[in-house]
Amino acid sequence: MVIPSESILFIYGDGLINVNTASKEVLEAFGFNENTVKAEDIIRSRNDGMYVREIKSNDTQSAFDTDGILSIKSGTDIDISRLSVKSSVFKAHSRGTVNNVVKKISTVIKIDSEALARELSWYE
Repeated sequence: MVIPSESILFIYGDGLINVNTASKEVLEAFGFNENTVKAEDIIRSRNDGMYVREIKSNDTQSAFDTDGILSIKSGTDIDISRLSVKSSVFKAHSRGTVNNVVKKISTVIKIDSEALARELSWYE
């Protein structure tokens, strides 16, 4: 299922939000802000090659440490049961031009635990 604003949110699979691939807008919608961990900090770390490995709830403060642990203070607006650090479903786009004719295709694939890819859908 693709919602109209697919550049912001793409839902397929278990419905969890992968903090390692979510846009700034999606992270902010889930409560990442100046009172918790800023969405910009997660994205900046991602751009530097550091990803979230684990999400934990704690009783102190929210933080994202250099070991890849994202700690969320209990009682914040962030529901960590809706978050994930891995994806098994991916969307890919391709565009080709032959004789001034442009074609675009998109596909959704699922990669299982044995690293086998299965196409779930595609469209032109």
